Amino acid sequence: MTDTDYDRYSPTALSAYHRAAGGSGKEGDLGNGIILRQHYRSIPVIAGVSNLLCNYGMIIKTSPKPSLLGANLIACHVEGEIVDHVNQAELDAVEGLIEKLLKAGYCLNSSDNQNTIGVISPYRRQADTLTERLRARWKEFALDSIGTVHTFQGGQKSVIILSTRQCPRLDSIWFIDRRPNLLNVAVSRARELFILVGNLDLLLKGNYTKQLVEYIQKFGEIRCF
Repeated sequence: MTDTDYDRYSPTALSAYHRAAGGSGKEGDLGNGIILRQHYRSIPVIAGVSNLLCNYGMIIKTSPKPSLLGANLIACHVEGEIVDHVNQAELDAVEGLIEKLLKAGYCLNSSDNQNTIGVISPYRRQADTLTERLRARWKEFALDSIGTVHTFQGGQKSVIILSTRQCPRLDSIWFIDRRPNLLNVAVSRARELFILVGNLDLLLKGNYTKQLVEYIQKFGEIRCF
């Protein structure tokens, strides 16, 4: 079984939220979403991603606010190879980003969920390996702060890092690009800073992934790692 097949056919539990949103329970299908026309979570430039990808036409009720890194949207170009369904280079990049975020004043856990960091991957094996590695280094990292997109459905953090686990030689962007829902949920979990980690050259070959990268190019920053 290839890496793509593993993630395509790996079963995912269907929550009550997903049933209400019309999700089938298939990996990557989050349904059409329960659309709230007034948005109170993310700052405007992040909330704008939902309007871009899903044409929600939301009325954004938040105010602009710089993150502790300045930018509200960052894309980090990472290449690497996939071994046992894991992109090690992206793990390294995520760990390095968390170091920078902690130095800037963000935290891994707090009673009021302020200034907190969340890490998401669309792929179960990548998410599980991120959990093991990050909690091995930072014991205080909350278990519900690292996981798949489904883990974060309905949740929020000040910062969200999305590890896309892309590798041109062995992978395709079919899984994360076939519908906008997965990317939309990941981005919209972030209140003030969203960081995209992956091979930007590959992501620019997709549809929704291309729209996301180009949006970050226009309104945020591109960084190499």
